[in-house]
Amino acid sequence: MTGPGGEAPLRFRADQQIAELAMHDWDLARATGQPAELDPALAEHALPLVPRHAAARVPGPDKAFGVEVPVADDAPVYDRLAGWFGRDPGWTPDY
Repeated sequence: MTGPGGEAPLRFRADQQIAELAMHDWDLARATGQPAELDPALAEHALPLVPRHAAARVPGPDKAFGVEVPVADDAPVYDRLAGWFGRDPGWTPDY
């Protein structure tokens, strides 16, 4: 399949979308103060995939990814996924 970034297997593109959706579900739940009752199976599926995205990972302000936030290896899976994407798992909205 051809898309942004060139040729890639369809499975890679699907896995990439699963990781994106899992992370943005967390973002929305956290930003709106909702309980994050997210399916851990999605994050468990996505977490091993994120190192494959490392080549496209350009962290920093105004970039797609924040600088990775260190998270303990035994932290909940969504916390570990958030940390890799540059989110602070301990962040809460200020309202």
